[in-house]
Formats: sequence, C-alpha cells, structure tokens
Amino acid sequence: MRQIFQLLIATACFLHLPAMSAEIWVAKSGAAVAIRVDGPIRAGDAVQFATKLRSLGISRLPVSTAPSYPRAAVVINSPGGTVRDAMQIGRAIRANKLQVVVRPDGECLSSCVYVIAAGVIKLPLGKVGIHRPYFSDIPNQGVEVGLRETLAASKEYFAEMNIPPNLADEMFSIPPEDIHILDDAKLSFYRLNQDDMAYGEEASIRSARALGISRAEYGRRWALFQERLKACDRASDFYRCAHDLTEKAGLVPH
Repeated sequence: MRQIFQLLIATACFLHLPAMSAEIWVAKSGAAVAIRVDGPIRAGDAVQFATKLRSLGISRLPVSTAPSYPRAAVVINSPGGTVRDAMQIGRAIRANKLQVVVRPDGECLSSCVYVIAAGVIKLPLGKVGIHRPYFSDIPNQGVEVGLRETLAASKEYFAEMNIPPNLADEMFSIPPEDIHILDDAKLSFYRLNQDDMAYGEEASIRSARALGISRAEYGRRWALFQERLKACDRASDFYRCAHDLTEKAGLVPH
C-alpha cells in the first residue's frame, strides 16, 4: 500500500513554513551522539538525514542484529513540512532504533509528528502540535480522494510505528491554518511520550537481567525515574541531570 501513496505524499505539506529546508548536523559530547534537525522539513531532507546517519557509521540493520539501545538521539525542532520526507526520516529512525528528543525550548509541529512517532524512545519536552495537511495544487485524483488517501497512508504509518492510528483522525479534524498542541494526556494516549512497546519490553527485560533484579522491580524503578525527570527541565545541563537521576533510581549496574 505504501507505494500507492508515494506520489501523493510527495506533494502533501503543511502551512506557515518558510522556503528553506531543515538544517541537519551531528553533535557529539563524549560518547553521546546527537543528530540535530532544526527548521522546516523539505523535499530532499530525508536524503540529507540518511547521509548524516552514514557519516556516523549507522546503517540499516536487520531487526535480529540491531542493538536494543539507541545508538544516537535525534534532537528535533521543527514547524513541520513535507509528509513524504518526514515519513522517510521516521522510517530511518525506526530502522536504526534511534531516540527522538524535543528540547524544552523546542517544538515539533505538523508533519514533525511523524518523526517523533518513530523514536524507540520519545522525549517530547517541548511542544508537539498537529493539524491537517494541505496540497499546494489540486492532485490528479482530486482533493477529496487525495485527502482520503493521505489519511489512509498516515494511519498505516502510525500503525507501523506502534502508535494508535486514530492519531491521524484527530490530525485531519484540525484545519490546516490552525494548530492543536497536545497536552500530557494526549501525548500519553497516542504513546508519543513513551518508549516503543516492543523496544521498551525488550530493553526492560535486558536491563533487569543486567541489574540482577526482577522485571517488576525494574518497572518500579523506571517509573520513579520518569516521575522525577521533569525536574531536569530547569537544569543547566539536561543530559547530566537525567544521567544522575538514572543512578539515583537504581538503573545503573554497579
């Protein structure tokens, strides 16, 4: 079904975007690696993103051999852009089991939601907002059919990412000139602030084994960590604060 919608999605985009593409670059701090994506997502940005992955030595791996931990974080701040490139970036993120972060002072709006949906770990600390896509011109099959097929493609994509497909229904209920910021309840409902289900379960089992504790005890400690994490929003170094919390919560092997 994905191929049927390829040409259609290539023309779908969102309102209120300047003409330039996103800036994509790699940032490193010690062993930590981040791919920064800043600005609107335009045609060709998925290729640029794939080039950055290759520069890090990160390539698409079979599910059986891909590691169960994120090799890099994608830190995104974007008002949205073309649907096709956003989905392609998302599929590259999922294929390589990457983390997606929206910093507290950042945003992930419109088609950017396809990107955060792909993260095996999602940290939407900034704003996440949705609305309906629009077309820059009348599609060959007409607007009504075009919107219907774009909705179907969006549902298929979200299902692929283990996100409730009805997120697409809510997106399409909001006019293109409007934006709806998802609150914590909606982020939780659509699993946009949670680990991917399959990744999370596999990682939890492995982590519990490494710590020498039960899966249930690991879940208790992880919940404690999540509860305290928001305090790091006010820290001068968010990543150092988060790392210290993992130690305090008993999530680091000794």
